[in-house]
Amino acid sequence: HSAILCITHRTSPPLSDRTSGRAAQVYMFSCTYFIVDTLDAAAGRRWAMLVAHHLPTLILFGSEALFPRMLQLKYASRIMIIEISTPLLTRWRRSRRKSHFVQFMAVFFLVRVVYLSWLATQFEEEIGGWPAKLAYVLPAVNVYWFLQQAKLLVNYRDGDAPADEKKARSD
Repeated sequence: HSAILCITHRTSPPLSDRTSGRAAQVYMFSCTYFIVDTLDAAAGRRWAMLVAHHLPTLILFGSEALFPRMLQLKYASRIMIIEISTPLLTRWRRSRRKSHFVQFMAVFFLVRVVYLSWLATQFEEEIGGWPAKLAYVLPAVNVYWFLQQAKLLVNYRDGDAPADEKKARSD
């Protein structure tokens, strides 16, 4: 789904109003995606994931009603681009290969730490207010997860299923 969102973002025309255009479709898809992901986290009793990642993201998407410029600036698709690391996480979970874990970590770092940190600063400049402060929570959470992944990598062998794998989750 990330590739489709990236393409949609790049081909979206500027909006003349907040209720039309591809950006609105991406926004609705993004909200639905995070609602389903939040319900999945709640059903799995992954409370830390729910509070640290899902709720701030849903609040950011929900704040579009108060800050319509977010839709005009295509923030839904700009945020959803980070989900491009998710298929690599799935591949690693299936294979347990160290090389797949390293690939996942590299993409995770680039999109969820570097890009998301840059996006938070853009968000502060372009939107401001309390959503901008909340936007900094997401890269901070991803830095924590990346450090957990680095700990796993130190003693990792192909085929391992580390006991503390849940700390390395990013979804």
